[in-house]
Amino acid sequence: MPRPGRSPLWYQVLTSNQDQTASGYAAASLSLSPSGRYLWAITRGARTTKNSSQVSCFLLAESGEILKRLFVFATSPGAYGSNAVTPAFWSDEYAVVTEAPRGLVQVVKLAGNRTGGHGVEYTTAETVAKLTVNDGGCCANAVWWS
Repeated sequence: MPRPGRSPLWYQVLTSNQDQTASGYAAASLSLSPSGRYLWAITRGARTTKNSSQVSCFLLAESGEILKRLFVFATSPGAYGSNAVTPAFWSDEYAVVTEAPRGLVQVVKLAGNRTGGHGVEYTTAETVAKLTVNDGGCCANAVWWS
């Protein structure tokens, strides 16, 4: 809810070159990094489209307000079904992205860090590990285990 006297803000969770009609995507999940500094979001392409899932990362203020979208990247085309993004519990820099229809599990790491007006900001996330489980659609969610 916006503070009194302020308009609600909208934040883009799709890349600008994607079909951005509401029927082309479905919301999947939001996850907060352990420090509360980064908010991860994932959308999935609708079953009737060949749209890619989209993973976004936002920089948050100490109050929890979104300061800015840091980046968005596309995953596999036509990855409808259960998708999730799960930040590591021990670091803000790592997250797991899952795509159940393909049995895909990938670990991504925040990259392209630069010092901005709000401290360290990242420009992308790079895949550092990838696994496909060929069982017909595993891995709707992920859990970090220590």
